[in-house]
Parts: sequence; structure tokens; C-alpha cells
Amino acid sequence: ADHVTIKDCDVINCETDGIYLAGQRADMIVDNCRLVGNNRLGLAITDSAGYCVIKNSYFGQNTAGGIDIEPNWRHTSGHIIQNCTFDAAGAGDSVLQLFGWGSQYVWDTLIEDCSFTNGAGIRTNKAMKVTARNNTFTGGGAVKFNNVSPGYRGAGQITLTGNTFDG
Repeated sequence: ADHVTIKDCDVINCETDGIYLAGQRADMIVDNCRLVGNNRLGLAITDSAGYCVIKNSYFGQNTAGGIDIEPNWRHTSGHIIQNCTFDAAGAGDSVLQLFGWGSQYVWDTLIEDCSFTNGAGIRTNKAMKVTARNNTFTGGGAVKFNNVSPGYRGAGQITLTGNTFDG
């Protein structure tokens, strides 16, 4: 398929990841979904070569976090996360992870107009060209960047603008 859309779904209490998208070359949209109480992640994206838009969705009480974007065998790029709510109550140490490893990176990610509550935050490792804009973090939420370097052609750019951190 050239385009994958998951819309208006409740994904609740799954044994592992609520939604697992792997090796997709198609453009993907996750819109207006609730991913709650899953026994690992709400949404896992690995090795995506297409564009991925995640919007208007709620991620809460998933054991290991809300979204994990990570390359297994090749770089993964082109992610937009907009107008989502991340609630870490009962979750792991972070709820939005952009997690590269080895020689693989997560590229070109925009996180915009999201709400992070109850200690929810953003954690990156080997992520390049990440922009977090106009997000709200309450109840101890934070942003943590690991292994940031100038990268390929200066692509290690991390931009935080217009975000609010409150307690």
C-alpha cells in the first residue's frame, strides 16, 4: 500500500504494543486514536521509510511509554506528532522516545502543540533535526537529549521553541 491510515480507534490493554508499524515504505497517518494501558508501548514505529503523521491522539498508562520511533536496520525519518496528549501516570520513564542506536538515527521529527502530563516527556538518543514547538509539559515533564552531535552535514540540530514547562 502507498498510504496507511489508522483513524478513530481505541487500542486498549494489548499484551505488547498497541500498534506496531514496521518496515513501512508507505506514508502513515494515525489520527484521533486512544492508546491506553498496553503492556509495552502505545505505538511502536521501526524502520519507516515513508512519512508518518500522528495527530489528535491520546497516549496514557502504557507500561513502556506512548510512542517509540526507532530504526532497527536503517535510518527512519519524516515524523510529525501534532496535538497529542501524553499522560505518564503509571507509565515507564518517558512517553515519547526517538531512539536511534548503533549507526542508525531518527531524522526529521516535528513535535508540535502536544500536552505532556504527570511527568511525561520526550527522550531522544541519536536523533537528528528534531523540533519541539508550542508543547506544554506539566507535573514534572521534561525533554532529555542523549548522544547529540553535529551529525551528517550538521544535521544534529535540536530546536525547542515556544514550549511551556510547569512543575
